[in-house]
Amino acid sequence: PGSIGRNARSVRWVREAGGEEENAAAAAAAGDDPRAAYGGDKEDDIPDDQAGHKLAEIKLEPAQEMELCIMLLECCSQERTYLPYYGLLAQRLCLINKVYQKNFEKCFAKQYSMIDRLDTNKLGNVANFFAHLLATDALPWHVLAYIRLTEEDTTSSSRIFIKILFHELSDHLGIRQLNKRLSDPKMKDYFDSIFLMDHPKNTRFWINFFTSIGLGGITETLREYQCLQCNNRSQNQVLMRVAETQVREGRCKETDGRRAP
Repeated sequence: PGSIGRNARSVRWVREAGGEEENAAAAAAAGDDPRAAYGGDKEDDIPDDQAGHKLAEIKLEPAQEMELCIMLLECCSQERTYLPYYGLLAQRLCLINKVYQKNFEKCFAKQYSMIDRLDTNKLGNVANFFAHLLATDALPWHVLAYIRLTEEDTTSSSRIFIKILFHELSDHLGIRQLNKRLSDPKMKDYFDSIFLMDHPKNTRFWINFFTSIGLGGITETLREYQCLQCNNRSQNQVLMRVAETQVREGRCKETDGRRAP
């Protein structure tokens, strides 16, 4: 098309650009190994689809990359069911140019803030789309910091989105690998808004939430990790108090020594 539009013609154009590759991705998704449709973490593992080349070769004006990201996401959301094809295209774009990665991060934040406006079908497609990008590391995991999982900060729509997102991550990565990611000390700050420990009410909420959607295995590992962190902090606080006491006692002894005749 002459411009990057967000309408039915854009949907047809993106799908037709892929030709047979779309069917191949859909067939792989329906096979014995669902992960075959999602490729691997490396660029070489991603199908060399015609649509990816066509999209990457479009001559865009500065800042128009965001329009392309929005178009892909909206095309994906308009499908009757989620097509891995769109996730693969977005993954390729993120690996080709980091600008797309940053733009999809902005899309994630915007979509989540407007999640109540999406119907159930679109909501599911969007959640699957971003789960694919996260599972393949095409999108940095710090985007999850946009989610605050409390009773007050979530709605029925946002909870459905989170449910689908984490179910898909579990399917792509496996529960062990997902737990490993969520328990990574280097990434802990990104997940604090989901696994809150600031108040017992908030902690109970996310534990009950993940247990109710069949992902109780996540809560067990995280609870052990959080308890370990709390114990370490408590030990450090005790050591600091002991050190402060020793310093004060040392100063008192020095003062007494100076006063002695």
